[in-house]
Amino acid sequence: MPLVAVRWTTVLAAAFVAVFVTQVGTFTNTVGVAGPATQVIVMGDSLAAGCCGIPYDERWATIFAEETSNDLVNLGIGGTRSYGLVDQIFDWPSGRSQSQLDEALSLLAEATPGAVSVVTLGIGANDWLWLRDPDGTFCAFTSTPACDDLVAQAVAGIEVNLHIALTELTAALEPDTHLLVMTYYDIWNQDSTSAMNNIILSEIAEHGAIHVDVPKFLSGHESEFISDDTVHPSTEGQRLLANIFVNAIPPDSDHDGLADVVEAQLGSDPDMADTDGDGLEDGLEILVYGSDVFDPDTDGDGCSDGAETSDNASQGGLRDPLNPWDFYDVAGFGGGPPDGVVDLANDLLGVIQHYSPTGAAPYDVRFDRGPSSGPNPWNMSAPDGVIDLPNDFLGIVLQFNHRCW
Repeated sequence: MPLVAVRWTTVLAAAFVAVFVTQVGTFTNTVGVAGPATQVIVMGDSLAAGCCGIPYDERWATIFAEETSNDLVNLGIGGTRSYGLVDQIFDWPSGRSQSQLDEALSLLAEATPGAVSVVTLGIGANDWLWLRDPDGTFCAFTSTPACDDLVAQAVAGIEVNLHIALTELTAALEPDTHLLVMTYYDIWNQDSTSAMNNIILSEIAEHGAIHVDVPKFLSGHESEFISDDTVHPSTEGQRLLANIFVNAIPPDSDHDGLADVVEAQLGSDPDMADTDGDGLEDGLEILVYGSDVFDPDTDGDGCSDGAETSDNASQGGLRDPLNPWDFYDVAGFGGGPPDGVVDLANDLLGVIQHYSPTGAAPYDVRFDRGPSSGPNPWNMSAPDGVIDLPNDFLGIVLQFNHRCW
């Protein structure tokens, strides 16, 4: 669909499931923020506005403003869609009645020079997330020809509306004001999320905005960072989202998701995405896994942090880089140091030889593992004082021939 010079008005409104606005125009200057009297303007949907029982001071926008020493002006509106961003009228604490985009433009126009340091925007998911086809099929979960058409039209609408918003925002911003635009982690439908994100990335590139790569850090970790509603970040996810936005503020010379100023504080190399060469970028180590950017094997179990966070279990993956017990390589040839492979001669036979369901001799703590502490049977925990069938025998058999070099 070609871009047009007028604001998009959707023809699909009747097809959307009603979504209640949980918060309209939170407009708060955060109290007690250190630093200059500058502002961050946060725009978007419920991810920006905050919702779902997360206290105000634990929402990512509040944390982001505090960590960047800004006052917070949160224009986010729960449930809003891209056409609502540019066309839907709301009453604002300023006394104006206008769209979220127009309120942001008004605030920028009346701000003193240098007063607004950052504008953030996250919009698009609600355009397709709640669509149903004429038969009532929920399009986020089921693909039908009618649903495919509705989603395609919704994504086209996102393109038009986001183009309008970014065109008007970039024209209104001062040169030193950062415009941060996020892409979304997978929500319910990977194909629709990907189609939306491709549009967002294209508009970011066209308008010279800064990409906030949320899926790089959050996708694949939904169980850790997404709340029970399967859409919105949990308290832990809010903190992660805030840190992703903080580190998106340039420069990030090596594009690892850690801003240069943060790398300078840590002592990591701002020109090397993977300071310790373990196959895991510094940003993921710090923001997601909590592993050591200076130690390629944080937990010292013989598997590098990069190997442990990969999807290849037989090569040491699907493990926790902070758990020293989840790679059952106990000994090498002749009882020597671990040799990087869970094998028969040194490891499996060692467990058998030291079988001790009571903890008496021939118990050897080196061959002991506790119950699984993760989603996979080899995500074992610290020794529990016995070498038995459910934890030790089965645990080592299920990771037999797994290796890390």
